[in-house]
Amino acid sequence: MTNSVVHWQQNTQHDSKITVERIEHFTARGMRRVYGRGDRFNRSTLNLDLWKAEDGRLLARFWSRSQEVDGESWEVIGRPDAGPPGDERWVPKCLRQRYESWVTSNV
Repeated sequence: MTNSVVHWQQNTQHDSKITVERIEHFTARGMRRVYGRGDRFNRSTLNLDLWKAEDGRLLARFWSRSQEVDGESWEVIGRPDAGPPGDERWVPKCLRQRYESWVTSNV
């Protein structure tokens, strides 16, 4: 992403088969966290966590503990397994773009 306020260590390819759908807040109990990041802006940290449900669904949450924000939750649709937990390849380009927009609206 050009002129991004979020820095990604690894690039990812756009895949038109992968989409995201906004969902209601979810409880991550019983899920496995496969990726997480915190981006610091002044005194605030904005976060992205990606969870894999037992049924294979991939769910994302945008949130902050240090700043009052409207958190968002997303389901990633069409994403095959991407790598080991903690690997940025879990985060498809369409979700990165959503996260970038959310960060920009909350900075």
